[in-house]
Amino acid sequence: MVALSSVEKELQDLTGIKRRAKEGKQRYLPRLLDAVNDLPDDRWDDVSPEGQDWANNGMKSLKKKETIPDFPDSQPATTEKPETKTKKVGDQAKKETKAKTDTPSKGIKVRIKEILLDNPKARATEIYDMLYKEGIRPSHSTVIGIRSEFRHTLRVLKSRGLLKEDK
Repeated sequence: MVALSSVEKELQDLTGIKRRAKEGKQRYLPRLLDAVNDLPDDRWDDVSPEGQDWANNGMKSLKKKETIPDFPDSQPATTEKPETKTKKVGDQAKKETKAKTDTPSKGIKVRIKEILLDNPKARATEIYDMLYKEGIRPSHSTVIGIRSEFRHTLRVLKSRGLLKEDK
């Protein structure tokens, strides 16, 4: 395994974001950038100048839909398998992402409903926190709206006798 660069290690320590097993670099880096971007100002001041430069350049690359640059002090990967897929950007990437998230087990809406089926009394903030830990970043209003709609559906089904009452 390749040793982490000092900038990457620093940002991981500050954000708590680690690279997942079998996660490609161009999937991992945007997650890390999002977490760095979400740091409060007092924590941002703790980031080294090299880390701040990397984060700023990375955000510029994301906005331009370009490949995120590697860390300035990273070692070239020698034992790691090269990524065989090319990174698609722009409209084509959006279409493919939309197609992937349309599957029932992948959408935010489905995930929120799964959480509510496991715990019908889960608060919106609890659901949001669970999704955030899974790497899903919905808005608070999305979580509140889907939770409210689904709980209403459950109440209607229970009132018609189509669902069992809570134990």
